[in-house]
Amino acid sequence: MKKIIAIILVTTCIISLVACGRGSSTDDKFLTDMAAGLEARWDLSAADEESKATDNREHFEAYIDAELNKISQYKDAEFEDKDFGEKAKTYIGYIEKSKELMKYYDSNIIRFWEEYDPIYRERAKLIVEIDETYELPISDEHKKNMEELKGVADLATKIQNIIDNAKFKKVDSQYGYKTYEAVIENTTGENFDYFLLNVNLEDKDGVVVETQTPYTENWKPGVKHKFKFETEASFKKINVVSAEY
Repeated sequence: MKKIIAIILVTTCIISLVACGRGSSTDDKFLTDMAAGLEARWDLSAADEESKATDNREHFEAYIDAELNKISQYKDAEFEDKDFGEKAKTYIGYIEKSKELMKYYDSNIIRFWEEYDPIYRERAKLIVEIDETYELPISDEHKKNMEELKGVADLATKIQNIIDNAKFKKVDSQYGYKTYEAVIENTTGENFDYFLLNVNLEDKDGVVVETQTPYTENWKPGVKHKFKFETEASFKKINVVSAEY
């Protein structure tokens, strides 16, 4: 009888240890804290919207800090899943860069948004990727926020497809000026009041010698528009690096 009881106790202890061990790895802890940071950010944003608080630096920085306070401790952590660890640290980097950009919020708001928006879109894509692969423990009350992020991530992916497929060709050359054009179809399903491409002209070593910003207006889904720029610069490669819309 004592032997049976001992076996039961040992088995119970083993089961308890396994149960207690779940979620105790650095990987699992990061997922939990990342989700907590996102929810804290969403809660602050929702409270500001409800109270119709003024959108200013203090509020915006509080959103960033809500996440950073939860995940900054993992910046130098060792993760069991190396691929997941890279994604986690990339995500921390996005939040840190967002925090760094706050220095422009009052002094140069145009620069702030120009640099913040691409990070925001990449951050959304990474959140969705992490959720789909590792399952972020987001509470039911915040599922709507996740759906909104999925919409941002989906559009960002479609925009990247446009960037990747934008091929500029030389169509004219007069008096030292060369004209380049690209005909691009709006395959995103979205209507854009304006759509701008940031195009780097690079030399043989990959050094940017000039940046062009061809754009279009009133770009409807399924419609092809012509993007065009002129330059007298000498370069070896045209690199479409990003879009603003």
